[in-house]
Amino acid sequence: MQVLFLGLSLQLLLLIFRQSAGHDQNPHVIPQDALNFSFANSVYHATVYENSAARTYANSKIKMGIHLSKRSWEIRYRITSGDDEGLFKAEDYVLGDFCFLRIRTKGGNAAILNREIQDNYVLTVKAYVKGQALLETWTKVSIQVLDMNDLRPLFSPTTYSVTIAESTPLRTSIAQVTATDADIGSNGEFYFFFKDKMELFAVHPTSGVVYLSGKLNVNEQDQYDIEIMAVDRGMKLYGNNGVSSTAKLFVHIEHVNEHSPVMTIVTHSASRLDKNTFPTDIAVQEDLKVASSVFKVNAYDGDAGFNGQILYSISDGNTDNCFIIDLWTGLISVFLPMDREKRDRYILNLTIYDLGRPQKAAWRLLTVHIVDTNDNAPQFLQEGHRIVIPENTAIGTVIIQVEATDKDLGVNGEVVYSLLTSTTLFSINSTNGIVYVTGQLDRELVPFYNLKIKARDNPDKGRHKFSVTSLKVILEDVNDCPPLFIPSVYKARALEDIPLGTVVAWIETQDPDLGFGGQVRYSLINDHNGWFELDRNSGAIRLTKELDYEMQQFYNLTVKAKDKGKPVSLLSVSFVELEVIDVNENLYAPYFSHFALTGIVEENAPTGTTLLQVSAQDEDAGRDGEIHYSIRDGSGLGRFAIDEETELLSIEFSLVLSPLPSSF
Repeated sequence: MQVLFLGLSLQLLLLIFRQSAGHDQNPHVIPQDALNFSFANSVYHATVYENSAARTYANSKIKMGIHLSKRSWEIRYRITSGDDEGLFKAEDYVLGDFCFLRIRTKGGNAAILNREIQDNYVLTVKAYVKGQALLETWTKVSIQVLDMNDLRPLFSPTTYSVTIAESTPLRTSIAQVTATDADIGSNGEFYFFFKDKMELFAVHPTSGVVYLSGKLNVNEQDQYDIEIMAVDRGMKLYGNNGVSSTAKLFVHIEHVNEHSPVMTIVTHSASRLDKNTFPTDIAVQEDLKVASSVFKVNAYDGDAGFNGQILYSISDGNTDNCFIIDLWTGLISVFLPMDREKRDRYILNLTIYDLGRPQKAAWRLLTVHIVDTNDNAPQFLQEGHRIVIPENTAIGTVIIQVEATDKDLGVNGEVVYSLLTSTTLFSINSTNGIVYVTGQLDRELVPFYNLKIKARDNPDKGRHKFSVTSLKVILEDVNDCPPLFIPSVYKARALEDIPLGTVVAWIETQDPDLGFGGQVRYSLINDHNGWFELDRNSGAIRLTKELDYEMQQFYNLTVKAKDKGKPVSLLSVSFVELEVIDVNENLYAPYFSHFALTGIVEENAPTGTTLLQVSAQDEDAGRDGEIHYSIRDGSGLGRFAIDEETELLSIEFSLVLSPLPSSF
């Protein structure tokens, strides 16, 4: 690809020079075979050993360089990138028609190749013809640095320490040492061996595992200091060879731990233990305070010293860290509050172990039952309740069942229901929470009820715990009320000369039912042969024929009001008494013949004494001319009376000169 790119570049330059030849007095001339100036390969692979001496040439399986199109070319090579440390130098060597590219290490103070630091270099090499600035080309040379056995194996760590019992069986693996060599291949392989020959121990030459090969006696020697060497493969095993490293292994010998600890359990007052020889169950009250002691683990070990020293632990079953055990005394206490409703038991794996070598232990499973206390209030499954029932629901009908649960056990978890709202219309079953109707309901009186329901537990001891929920009972309307006339009977008066279509009376009803049950329509049962009509929606009674006082003075109408309730509609009947009023056809009103009259009466005159007679005239004839008298105003109100027809004015009560009593 690079060769193709260079070829195209040269063609483009040639074209530019040709186009400018007629304009440039000194045109550049490019050789005709410039396109053949390129490396035989765009990438080469070569190898060289690390730590190579100066002027060591890299080895390539194929020849690197450029074919000479012209023997007169003097080709030079230069490394342009990939050698930041200045480790390499590019040289040219002409043999026949080929100019070889040779890569060698530099001499002098140049750095030395180190495979462990960098094992590969990719060099970019530029080739150019001396004296021909336009003849240039490039190639890549990948140099792989080969490994030399220049590093020794190193231990990590360099010091090891183990403790074993004197009864350890022969051929037991007691330790393992590890080492690494940064070289690769066979150069990185090494052997382990003891610097000094040992009779009681042996080391595997490749794995570094140290084995016991002889019988130990702690009374003769209780510690061994062993030097272990790691030497490159193929080197002399013993002696100073300069390519090894040393580690130390300290082996401590201990007395044999012969006895295992034995466990027993002692309870405290806060817990109960069964009567088995070794208990497996224990009971603890859930309301036991934090830091209270629950029970104690006792242990015995027949060994002496560290072999008989016992430590206590809860090795399993205490996932929420509810209990804590004293490491040295075995006393178990409550560390966190217990909640039987979250966890009703713990299966604890109690483990005791000594400090001997080898360490010996014993364990037991102990089930700790958490005894319930009344620490939870009943909780309703639903916070609030709402129900719609017909207002004519029969007494004894079940309308809803509320439910509450209590996480406590036994009587502590028994739920008792009651109504906090004082009412005779509803009741609740104390056992199952069923609410039923106990009285006659009427939506027109009370459209809904807000009831409070309490659920409490029933403990043997201590105070009750409870919770409260609400129940809203909405009464659904039924058509149980007929229309009610207001008033029950109507009386109306109408002048005999009122025009046709005049409203002579308004019928009004009230129906507290909702919907169609409260929609009322009116009708006339008796309309006196069409003399009146009734608007079915508004209740207005209108005149349809002319009235005549001389023909009929009273009309008795029967009206009906009916609602639109379904499936059954209700109705009511009322009566309207219409009085026809005679019209006064004379334009003049009655008048007195005298403007003022004077009467005299003695003090203390008896009640009913006549004072005088008044007289008025009316020019109308017949009934229109009849005159009626009454006292309407003046200081005589309450003291005098006038006969409506005889015109006589009389005393209402005895008159005295003193002021009237305050009651008048």
